[in-house]
Amino acid sequence: MNSQWHPESDVPGQPRRLPHHAVMLAVDIKDFSGRPGADHQRLTMAIPDILDGALRRCGLGHLVGAHRFDQSSGDGWLRGYDPTVTTFLINPFLAALQAELSDCNHRGAHGIRATHPLRMRVSIHLGPVDDSGHNLAGDGSGDARVATRRLLDAESVRDLLERSDPSATYVAAILSARVYEDAILTNYAAMPAALFHQVPVQVKTYRDFGYLYVPQVSGRLLTEGLGGTQPGGPADPPASPAPDRGDGGPNSPARPGARKDEQKKGKTRSAVPRSVRSGGVDGTISASTVIAGHNHGSITSGSHFAGPVGAQVSGGEVRDITIGDVAANRFHDSRDERDARDSAAIRDTDGMGRSHRAGQAGEETGR
Repeated sequence: MNSQWHPESDVPGQPRRLPHHAVMLAVDIKDFSGRPGADHQRLTMAIPDILDGALRRCGLGHLVGAHRFDQSSGDGWLRGYDPTVTTFLINPFLAALQAELSDCNHRGAHGIRATHPLRMRVSIHLGPVDDSGHNLAGDGSGDARVATRRLLDAESVRDLLERSDPSATYVAAILSARVYEDAILTNYAAMPAALFHQVPVQVKTYRDFGYLYVPQVSGRLLTEGLGGTQPGGPADPPASPAPDRGDGGPNSPARPGARKDEQKKGKTRSAVPRSVRSGGVDGTISASTVIAGHNHGSITSGSHFAGPVGAQVSGGEVRDITIGDVAANRFHDSRDERDARDSAAIRDTDGMGRSHRAGQAGEETGR
């Protein structure tokens, strides 16, 4: 499987070498430079042992030593394999690497301290590279190796380890778009696409999409997801128009002139939507319908919400809409207006009572 030589060449007197395709696995130790310099060599040499241990752990022991090239980057490692093993480097290898690092961290293997666990970023890419078949220093050279390193350095995959619990999540991976299409979308890796999160990758001059994956989700990843919620953070490109949340935004079907009409009437309450929807990936299911005065509509909850939907209705307004234990939104009058409205209602009630009593008194006098 050595690189092939073509008789034609761009350089006179030298043959043209045709590249060999390889799937590349790159790993990098988090906070390597933050560890004592005396530990660097030991940790660098431990990386291939950890990778081989993960291969054996998941039944891929036959791949130990079967790499095309095997190179250290100091704080990380790069390996090239035949493309036929691409799917296995995703599943079951990534989960096995998480388990291997967990064991190493808890056993104190390779001198690792439990207070400073070893954690890794991983990138997987497929493409043409130079390959002599003899694991030479130049093997793996080419645009594909550059792309593999750029994916590994993406801020989005670094962020996964920052937002996860260091005592639980030891692996954060990113696949190239090509690997994702060849292995995940085809289902050859036997993993649902829903486990991956698409992010744009922009590192130096490299521009492409990557797909994030974490074998063991923990920490803020549990509530924020792989894409995060911070402003400007990575997010899935919209696959469909944004859901109508009835907030008066560009997708809201609020009736024309409604806001102006309310302003003319001197009302200061926050906008109450006709409908509030939170859709799920598997479609939405109707939870309840609330009709409150002139503000009415449906409340629907996506299938990914486990809790019940409840609404508190006061007067003619929906005060609070909750989905499970998470408030979807809060709609209410200002405190001053509520007090004024309640006082007016009391006055009206008292007035009606006085009128009624006066009428009764008049009837008694007439008799």
